[in-house]
Amino acid sequence: MVGLSKTLILALGLAAVLLLAFGCLGAGNGAPPNAGANASVQPPPASPNAGAPASICGNGKVEAGETSATCCLDTSCPQGQTCAIFNVSERGPQSGCVKAAKNETAQVQQIRTEYAQMKADLQAWMDANQTSPLTAQTVFAHLRDMNASISGLEQAGYDTADELYLYEAADMSSYDAIDLAGRLHAAQKRVDQSRGLARERYLNALNLSMQDTQDAIIDAKLYGTRLTALWNADPVARMQAVRLYGLEENFYQIPIGLQAELEDYQKALKLEFAREAPHNQNEWVQSGDMRIRLSSLRWASCARSGNGATITYLVIPAEVENQGDSEVSFGPSAFRVRDWQKNQYSPAAPPVNSTSADCVEYEEQHAGLNAQALLPGSRAGGEVWVDVGSGRGARPWEIYADMPGGGQVLFRITPS
Repeated sequence: MVGLSKTLILALGLAAVLLLAFGCLGAGNGAPPNAGANASVQPPPASPNAGAPASICGNGKVEAGETSATCCLDTSCPQGQTCAIFNVSERGPQSGCVKAAKNETAQVQQIRTEYAQMKADLQAWMDANQTSPLTAQTVFAHLRDMNASISGLEQAGYDTADELYLYEAADMSSYDAIDLAGRLHAAQKRVDQSRGLARERYLNALNLSMQDTQDAIIDAKLYGTRLTALWNADPVARMQAVRLYGLEENFYQIPIGLQAELEDYQKALKLEFAREAPHNQNEWVQSGDMRIRLSSLRWASCARSGNGATITYLVIPAEVENQGDSEVSFGPSAFRVRDWQKNQYSPAAPPVNSTSADCVEYEEQHAGLNAQALLPGSRAGGEVWVDVGSGRGARPWEIYADMPGGGQVLFRITPS
């Protein structure tokens, strides 16, 4: 009985061991607990990208995984960067955005455009003989836009030494050109508008324009010195600005050129003033092909033969010379004397019929300047008598001589 019990216990223990062994094997093969013998095994879940085609860089499409850092050929680059290819594989070129070379940036292109347009607008302003900087606002607008683009380069981390040099040279030289050319044009305009007006007004315009051009010449010298200093300040940046942007290599000469124009115009004004301004006695004055000179003035009195009334004359000794190649006419009718009391001009008049000594001498000596035709190279002289009425006390006398060819010469002389 006891032997049977031991045999039974051993059998049950062996069965339990076998049962545990088969249970572990089933769990290791993925069979769920309590699964039947005929249950099927389920496959693992599929990957989300399983079966999707790989992206190809450079096909013009922004595909999965492509960014500006991995395929800028398709995604493009932000402003201030350019696309660079690192290597090429079966999936296309690998490319990424890098900082653009300065010459390839939009700011540099804008600076070139603004500077070229500024030069064109400045030349147009000068060709139009403008006088005020207020009419050159487009020039200053281009300079402001250049400065804004340079600031953009600085913010992007570029070296802007060349651009800053260009801007300073363009700003200074354009301002100098506008200032000097405007003052030259204003002086010319003043004189042109006064032609044909009263002599006093014309002479005043000449005098004012001479003063203005002299002041401008002084400033032109200062501007030239300042620009020359800038020209010498940074030769490397200067040559880069010349090469990259078209800066005039000798931009410092802009004030020097305008200074020469101002000096030439001032010389012309001085010559014109010398012709138009009052001249002195015994001074030879050139007017066209004619020269004229007046000697010391004197007085003469003649009593009328009929009523004995005395007439006072201003006696003007005159000499003229024809230096031209053709014959010209000249005579006493060319002269007028300004009567200050009557505010009118008195013409030349022959002495009255009189037995007074002055009139007799005039007639006997044939002292009068005759109306005549002057041949080339010939000279004539004589007295011109002008009835000045009661204006003997007026000093000095202004004597006008209308010259052949349309010129007019003014003498201002005090009688002796």
